[in-house]
Amino acid sequence: MVETTLNYGQLDEALRASGFVAQLAEGKARIYKHEISGAKVILPDSPFAEAVLPHHLIVVRTVLAEHDLAEPAILGSNRKRVG
Repeated sequence: MVETTLNYGQLDEALRASGFVAQLAEGKARIYKHEISGAKVILPDSPFAEAVLPHHLIVVRTVLAEHDLAEPAILGSNRKRVG
């Protein structure tokens, strides 16, 4: 099982630094859009201090790869193998 120490606030900062703009659907979702590539990531409106769920991290990595966008270093440095 893959676990992460990355929280949603750090992920938000990394996506914004990569050129994504966030829209908030209060209490439902954060929608990140990358204007140049057309990439879109939809994440839950989770508290920024909460740890990112592994499947949300997979979604972010997949979208970045599909749109040939560089993966922020923080995404790779916050993984560890448990078990």
